[in-house]
Amino acid sequence: MMDCLGLCSGPGAQRRGASPIGVPGPDDIMQGLSEPVSALHITAQLQKRFAYLPGGRSTNGNPLIVFPEFPEFSELEEEELQNVLKYLTSVPRVSGGGFVLLLDRRLDRWAAVKSALHRIAGLFPGGRVELVLVLRPSALLQRTLSDFLFKVNRDDFKMKVVMLSSVTELHAYIDPAQLTTELGGAREYDHQTWISHRTALEAFALMVRTTAQTLQAFGTELAETELPNNETTTGGLLEDHRTEKDRMKSLLQVALHQGGGLLLLINEPLQRDADYTLSPDEKDDLDTVQRLLGQLDETERALEEFWERHRSKLEQCLQLRRFETRFREVRAQLDALCDRLSEFSEVSISPAHADHVLRELIGHEEKAYEVLDRARSLAADGDALIAAGHYGDDCIRPKGAELRAAAEGVATTLRRKRGLLLRARELHALLETALRWCEAGSSCWRGSPWTGSRPRRGRRPRGSWSATSTRRRSTSWETPPPPSAPATRPWLPPSSGRRCSWCTRSRRRCRRCSRGGGSA
Repeated sequence: MMDCLGLCSGPGAQRRGASPIGVPGPDDIMQGLSEPVSALHITAQLQKRFAYLPGGRSTNGNPLIVFPEFPEFSELEEEELQNVLKYLTSVPRVSGGGFVLLLDRRLDRWAAVKSALHRIAGLFPGGRVELVLVLRPSALLQRTLSDFLFKVNRDDFKMKVVMLSSVTELHAYIDPAQLTTELGGAREYDHQTWISHRTALEAFALMVRTTAQTLQAFGTELAETELPNNETTTGGLLEDHRTEKDRMKSLLQVALHQGGGLLLLINEPLQRDADYTLSPDEKDDLDTVQRLLGQLDETERALEEFWERHRSKLEQCLQLRRFETRFREVRAQLDALCDRLSEFSEVSISPAHADHVLRELIGHEEKAYEVLDRARSLAADGDALIAAGHYGDDCIRPKGAELRAAAEGVATTLRRKRGLLLRARELHALLETALRWCEAGSSCWRGSPWTGSRPRRGRRPRGSWSATSTRRRSTSWETPPPPSAPATRPWLPPSSGRRCSWCTRSRRRCRRCSRGGGSA
């Protein structure tokens, strides 16, 4: 049967690494979300709020990272600071220049400002910092000291640093609409809400990536499945794949539901305030969620299309296995029928034997025609499969022709056997009639009256004739027929109605009776 499976197999049909279902790969789905670290892993570090993303942009469109007042900044571990800054710089979509850093050190000392600038410069190699804005210490002594020491150590920071004396000077570099209220801006910012949004977005992105990987593995498994050779295994495989497909569908539904909830969460400020304007980072998050939801919708459609093709292939395979199983059963019944018909004799030794064989054949015909009907019905089912575009037409077509030929052969044999037996019975009837006429003629020749039945076989024993009968026989011949009388001339009674005893017994006319001279 494996020659029939060549059209079903497909392990080599898929390009390695490509998704058979046609869904985007996990790397494509996570484009723009592949942070080196995730908010779920560094939630405790983010909650310290020694640096955050308010969502604002500079006048040149560069993302803004704010370092608020944090007295323990110098006590932060290097790994902790590196993780937070690496995560914050991975969130915005930076197309051109780098970031604009804003250090609020109005309540700090110059030594702390200098130390913070050196630590930050070491964490932003390769010119990723476009500009550093520092709100210098506001105390009189620290302000004077910072002005003098900054001019002396300007070149040590390896970054473009601008010292600002007040928030008003800050507004010359950044629009107040892009700043939070603590920096004299109009933007409301809640750090805990931002962390919850980021963790929800990353959880959704992780779910989408996991779902994509699961679907890719599922599609590869289905594409590389070798179709079984029997009906039971094929039916079980179809049910297993259908169950797995339903599980994939439920995973997609869960991901879509979670994405829809996240979309409502991002749009919640717009629902509360119609005049609210989403920040660039919030717009990026909104675009990301919408893109992922769109890819999930495409994935769901691709899964349905792929499943329909795979289900059709499995169902056609199951139809082929059922056809082959029924073919073997019907073919065995036809072979047994042929063997049974060969046992019926075409000749008979007597009318009773001919009637007996004919009755058995007629009784066998009822079962035989049931088998023939099943064979013709199965061949018609095969034609229907071929007409429906079944992939196994090269296997079904010859089997259907074989069934029709075998059924026609059995039907021909039945008709021939029945016809021969009917002719044999007719011949026996004719022979029986001829035999009765022969026996009747023989009885007439011997002189015994004919009763219409066959006489007892065997010769009469010698000496069984009585003298009277012998004498009567010897005297019954009054006038023997002349030698020239024709032996085969049919007897007709004389016109006078009188005939001799010899003519009466032999049913012929002698010459004398022919002339009307016979005696009664």
